[in-house]
Amino acid sequence: MAEKNFIRFEASARLQRLIGRELIPNDQMAVVELVKNAYDSGATEVRIFIQPERARQPSYITVSDNGSGMSITDIEQLFMFAGYSEKTAARTKKARIPTGEKGIGRFAADKLGATLQVITQKKDHDGILLNIDWREFERNREKRFSEIKASYEITNLSRGQQGTTGTTLRIEHLRSLWKPGEVQRLIEWLTELFNPFDMPKNFRIKLEVGGSRTGAIEIKPMRIHGDLTMQISVSNGHIKRTIKRTGTKIPLMNDTQKSSLNLDTLEGVKGRFEYFFEAPKKEQTHGRKGGVRVFRDGFRIEPFGSPNADWLGISERRAKRAGHALIVPNRIFGFISISRKQNDQLSDTTSRQALVDSESLSNLVSLLRVELEKLEDILLAEKEPVWAESQRNKGAKEAEARLQALDILASGLAHELRQPLQIILTESNNIKRKLEIIGVIDRDINDSEKSIENGIKRIDSKISFISDLAKGNPSEPSECDLATVVKDSVDFFINQCKEKNIELNLRSPQSQPAYVNEVTVRIALINLIRNSIESLDADGGDKITVKLSQIGGHHHIEVSDNGVGVNKNIVSKLFSKFTTVKTGGMGIGLYLCKSSAMHQGGDMGYEPSATGATFWLDLPDRR
Repeated sequence: MAEKNFIRFEASARLQRLIGRELIPNDQMAVVELVKNAYDSGATEVRIFIQPERARQPSYITVSDNGSGMSITDIEQLFMFAGYSEKTAARTKKARIPTGEKGIGRFAADKLGATLQVITQKKDHDGILLNIDWREFERNREKRFSEIKASYEITNLSRGQQGTTGTTLRIEHLRSLWKPGEVQRLIEWLTELFNPFDMPKNFRIKLEVGGSRTGAIEIKPMRIHGDLTMQISVSNGHIKRTIKRTGTKIPLMNDTQKSSLNLDTLEGVKGRFEYFFEAPKKEQTHGRKGGVRVFRDGFRIEPFGSPNADWLGISERRAKRAGHALIVPNRIFGFISISRKQNDQLSDTTSRQALVDSESLSNLVSLLRVELEKLEDILLAEKEPVWAESQRNKGAKEAEARLQALDILASGLAHELRQPLQIILTESNNIKRKLEIIGVIDRDINDSEKSIENGIKRIDSKISFISDLAKGNPSEPSECDLATVVKDSVDFFINQCKEKNIELNLRSPQSQPAYVNEVTVRIALINLIRNSIESLDADGGDKITVKLSQIGGHHHIEVSDNGVGVNKNIVSKLFSKFTTVKTGGMGIGLYLCKSSAMHQGGDMGYEPSATGATFWLDLPDRR
């Protein structure tokens, strides 16, 4: 058997640039990484000082904390050991859960500047001054990573008084100018770093810019309070959710449900959503933009919640619905809390730019999408009264405008049509009398004369029907016999149905007194019966049935047919404006009918059947 040989991986000095300057995407995140390291050291305060470039003073950055500090052993075995971290084991030993575990956060200093000076003091240890020049890695690319050395010295530090510990990082030869805009972006990043509803305890950040008159400012993430607050939590495979209006004690929803998702890796996940009914003002959100952010142990994870990250598909969903989705992206502010201890399968990538794609992440996304659907249900219920009233009024106004236009047209047509019709009828009677005078009696001529007379009466009845309809008020109810109104509307189509070999049936009581809006009923029946006629193929056996009944204080009308039915792809949009399958159709008939019915306090709907379709109109008696 051949003897095995072994070789080892080696890293070139160029590795430093890859894991430092190129891995961290921007200066703001580099500062955030150093702040996290200070937090992991047990610090209760970290101070950031930025000295921009001045004519007589070079630029530099210091990041100082009052954490545990480091001994020379810590520096040799931890700080100078790339990719190694004790933080994974430390999770279960310390009350404060470490934010990082990659062992590369310290190299973020290379993103900010070419040199780093580490000044550190550990309790009961000497102070240490460590100097690192990142440019040495560039100058010696051919060398191994471990061959690049950094100098240090043991020193008595002024900060090393009895009981004083901590670390100061001084970064010089900065790669950015740190103009006011860059500083402001850093403030925004630091403000967004924490979950305002689940802040890390005993930790604060102070920032000062050289030459600024404001001095050091403390970074304080502000809470956001919308019109609706939704809180969720995961426990033992169940989802507990509470939704309530701001300033109220009684929840709109308060329940606990067993989830169909696998929540084993999501135990302890919590979420809070703040939603505004209208676009919030800047002061309401403290300058934040909408989005759902994820925080691990109180610290934000990128890029979840950033304005450009639609990781829950909220913007996509709204775009697909042509802007009609209830949740508007810039009005929702979400704060999701996860933990390294309980949710270790939700880990971030080395670049800190995302969570690692996994089944656990997929379940988290699915969970939050389901909860947002619950929020949508509440939004619909909350906005329904205002929305419905607006739709009712809008529908009534549109119907009134259309009827006014129809009234003008009907008046003109009535004059233009009735005059020649009267001439035709008069001349027909003259022909009949002259034939009688000369003694000509012919059954066929008599039948033709009667047909002409009946046809003229039929046309005249149609003109009267349309004129009466056009003169009606689409808003005000009146006393009427609904059975007569429905019969007149059905009679309007009797001859058309006969010509198409369609059986048109009316099932109605002899009389049904009502106090409703006649125009609403007539317009609805004209649209529904006409739609039924157009859905039939006229090959025989076609039927349309109109039913009138009364249920309690409501009048109910149904129009059923045995036609082709409604395409399932448009059922959900049947009563929306501009929905049609007809060539040349405008798609506003059913929309106006439903809007008009809603204006009367009623409704209109559709019920599919095995063959054909049934549309119904329901109106309350408004006495």
